[in-house]
Amino acid sequence: MNLCRTGPRMVEGERLVRSGERGSVSRHSSGVAQWLGQYVRFAVVGVTNAVVDLGVFNVLVAIWPTTNKLGLIAENSTAVVLAILNSYVWNTRWTFRQHADGSKRQAALFGFQSLVNIAINDVVLIKMTSYIWNVRGWPIWLTENLAKGVAIVLASSASFLVLRLVVFQQARTKTQP
Repeated sequence: MNLCRTGPRMVEGERLVRSGERGSVSRHSSGVAQWLGQYVRFAVVGVTNAVVDLGVFNVLVAIWPTTNKLGLIAENSTAVVLAILNSYVWNTRWTFRQHADGSKRQAALFGFQSLVNIAINDVVLIKMTSYIWNVRGWPIWLTENLAKGVAIVLASSASFLVLRLVVFQQARTKTQP
């Protein structure tokens, strides 16, 4: 526990900064560090999500190969849902554990964020697959996996922002002094 003196009160979790005024505390620096730490944890969870997502997607595509958009959306959405379940467990227990309260509100917001994630993932996959396949003429398995990689990055970035700023926002503001 890092305590710094700021006038008549003590502030927990902030560090002393020499900015010309003795005893001043930089809340901005600790906020950036917290965001960075959460983003790193989110990225680690994201790698496990990507393994689940890509693994399930490729197994489904291998079992039921298709160039049909609805078939591809079904296979992709199945893989994304399993990755989202993995994400929920790890993000609530590790990445955002200080702010996860297990409330129905957070679960509902996480569910909403998941639907947005699936939509972004499906739209990017379909658009990128069509573009790469028509323009480059590459094998469909390569095309689908490249498109899937772009979809994962874009959907995950949107998810981090929604989780950080919306889903776990209420619990965070309750704990701040």
